[in-house]
Amino acid sequence: MLPADLPRRLLLGPGPSNVHPRVREAMARPLVGHMDPAFFELLDTVQHALRALFGTRNPLTLPISATGSAGMEACFVNLVEPGDAVLVGVAGVFGNRMAEVAARCGAEVTRVETPLGTPLDADAMTEAIARVRPRIVSFVHAETSTGVLQPVDAIAAAGREAGALVVTDCVTSLGGVGVALDEWGVDAAYSATQKCLSCAPGLSPVSFSPQAVERAANRTTPVQSWFLDVNLLANYVGEARVYHHTAPVSAIFGLAEGLRLIEEEGIETRTERHRRAAHFLIEGMGELGFEPLVEAPFRLPSLTTLTLPEKVERGEAGAACEQCLQCGAWFERERCRGRSDLGGLATDVVAPERVLFTQEKLAIGNDRVGPAIGPRAGKLESSLELVAAAAGLDQCDHAVLVMEVEVSVGVDDRGRADSRSAAFPAHPSAGELQAGGQAVVTAMAAENRAANQDDTSVMALKLTAVEAIDFFGSNPSLAIG
Repeated sequence: MLPADLPRRLLLGPGPSNVHPRVREAMARPLVGHMDPAFFELLDTVQHALRALFGTRNPLTLPISATGSAGMEACFVNLVEPGDAVLVGVAGVFGNRMAEVAARCGAEVTRVETPLGTPLDADAMTEAIARVRPRIVSFVHAETSTGVLQPVDAIAAAGREAGALVVTDCVTSLGGVGVALDEWGVDAAYSATQKCLSCAPGLSPVSFSPQAVERAANRTTPVQSWFLDVNLLANYVGEARVYHHTAPVSAIFGLAEGLRLIEEEGIETRTERHRRAAHFLIEGMGELGFEPLVEAPFRLPSLTTLTLPEKVERGEAGAACEQCLQCGAWFERERCRGRSDLGGLATDVVAPERVLFTQEKLAIGNDRVGPAIGPRAGKLESSLELVAAAAGLDQCDHAVLVMEVEVSVGVDDRGRADSRSAAFPAHPSAGELQAGGQAVVTAMAAENRAANQDDTSVMALKLTAVEAIDFFGSNPSLAIG
């Protein structure tokens, strides 16, 4: 298979997310050298934007030339020496990975754990900090595996008071919710470009406080990784401009554009968009029997985790349900539940070439649109808004999803039918649906009259996503557990 043969996907998993077309365009720009003065000027711009997004003035704020796991490694290999006491708050997979990385650095690791789907208890962390007196306190701000958004202030304050450096995982929070390293008192943090930054995978933004930089500079043993040694990296991204490695120039082009998009939207607006999308997603899935894993005050807006219903039917319906979950669909009423809860409208998958809504056997007149587009238009519109908001489409200014309405009309006793279609924007209003449907049915009625077929007795309305065009944004993710 070649890249051109790959299907176009609407990515709704926990990462990567779809890339904005401006980011793709930036990555396609002609290369310059990694020591080119023009590239260094762009790199300075990226570092400045990352400082703003991290909420810090840390001079050593840069994109590591590898994915988010390398950002985690960079923090620990630079700040931890063999025998150091490290306290790790473990609330999921990535807290556990922190503990493993620290142990591989030779640290004496103490874990403070919490049940999956719950945040770390600040009192338990504070007590452990006072007892262990660690050199490093680390925990995850946004736990990707559980969808928990961890309050930072109290734990970070306890760590700093004990003389520890504080390390935080911001992989699924940076660009999706507010991050404030300086205000929180966090010394080192890392993220990844493929999550809420809506860029391609391959870079890990990191930030080190002056205290963290001093710790790395005054080690008694060499940094375990030459590639991730911030003492060397600082000479490349800083004023000295000493060659270190061949930076991924195209990826940094893309990150620069992604950061511009976040600045244009504003982090407050962006956070509220994620919160609204998460609300609609949870509300819609609740109608199918799925419940949120995390309590409301601690839910991560950019990633939603759900518990399975008590019973999932097997057989044909069960297979359809499994297919629905595998492709990231949220609403699969007709096939998964065998019924519809939206006034006869059955909802399916937000994906290219899949039916979104269907309504069968609607009596209409020869030249007017029947109840589905008339009185029921409000329900159809609200359902479309639900899907659009959950997918982040309601805030998108681009034509990201083309939908087609198909009206089939039975014209004789043999059930012969004809159809016409019309294109709509990503989230049409009831008025647009009514006008479009009216035009389609009127045209068909005119043809019927011309053929001396007076009655149009049965209509089936089908709204289909026929193509996903440049969908972008840090999409709300869906994890089932």
